[in-house]
Amino acid sequence: MNCYPVDGGPDQDAVSSGHVHGSAADSPTTAGSTAKRIPWEMTANTRFEFGHNWTKYLESLDEPRIRQAEESVRALLRRDTLEDTRFLDAGSGSGLFSLAARRLGAEITSFDLDAESVACTQRLKEAAGAADEHWCILRGSVLDREFLGKLGEFDIVYSWGVLHHTGQMWEGLQNLALRVTSDGLLVIAIYNDQGFPSRVWHVIKRTYHSCRDFCARSLLSVSGPGASSAG
Repeated sequence: MNCYPVDGGPDQDAVSSGHVHGSAADSPTTAGSTAKRIPWEMTANTRFEFGHNWTKYLESLDEPRIRQAEESVRALLRRDTLEDTRFLDAGSGSGLFSLAARRLGAEITSFDLDAESVACTQRLKEAAGAADEHWCILRGSVLDREFLGKLGEFDIVYSWGVLHHTGQMWEGLQNLALRVTSDGLLVIAIYNDQGFPSRVWHVIKRTYHSCRDFCARSLLSVSGPGASSAG
């Protein structure tokens, strides 16, 4: 498995999209030939940083919720075990479903664009057993085909509530489809267009993003917790 540790690994050309080193807020490497291969959204100021929400979420994560995630994966995939299965979690967020799939026996590769989300996934891995060699965590983008190509192919490619946030959903979907084995599964969830309600949530989420440091709490009290949910 092309797996490199989060805090180290090979040179940045090998990882392509940078890695987390030190603080979760570190920016991706921009020196040398790697810079031109970092997707635009890595440094785009308009990108919502979901990792902040996931960090808060982990504070309330407990064993019953983890078991519930396991059951949801079993039901979704219609499998009781994921032994001998390579599982790619594209946009791992909190890392919960990577953990659920790992506990079901899969060999996991998790990645996320958001550095703080990568740190959340790493934290869950450490809680489950940091020496686990069958769970690889990286920072990368679904829009970086070169990065994805280095990961190989997977029996299950899972991307839940992620692709519609990239700004280039169809390109991201195509890139992930190329990572699925010939008899594998591509499992995704994306927003559907519900007309007027979708327009309202679009305004709420853009407002939340633009004024998060000043008015997010008051906005959430009016609109509910869905305004800050990732995916």
